Amino acid sequence: MIQLADEIVIDGNGLVIGRLCAVCAKKLLSGYSVVVVNAEKAVFSGDLTDIAKDYRARRGIQDKSNPSHSVKWPRRPDLLFRKILSGMLPRSRRITSLRRFRAYLGVPKEFEGKAKKTDIKASTALQYEAVPLGDVCAKL
Repeated sequence: MIQLADEIVIDGNGLVIGRLCAVCAKKLLSGYSVVVVNAEKAVFSGDLTDIAKDYRARRGIQDKSNPSHSVKWPRRPDLLFRKILSGMLPRSRRITSLRRFRAYLGVPKEFEGKAKKTDIKASTALQYEAVPLGDVCAKL
């Protein structure tokens, strides 16, 4: 049994979503509890219209035999962040790992005084323009 450690609080402001989710997935699989604040300020690398078009297409995919069984893609930034993260976790440990994960829009009062972990390699310079997750969700 893995002993649960303290929560790791990460400020998502300006961090690349894929790299941030990879770090979160690794920490969750190691047994830590992870909290991401400012999830709507995490960024994609690329053009806003292309990224929004890709996620809009994912939202439109339906199961033809029973449309109510289709995969649901959320519009809210914190829930979309969670959905992206769940795709990086193995199916066998996905549910137990996601129970230890929380994403917030902005910074809740309980995390205002806590130090944010910012030594993630997800904040490296981007080759393309940075598009915040909040802007992508606004286009959906």
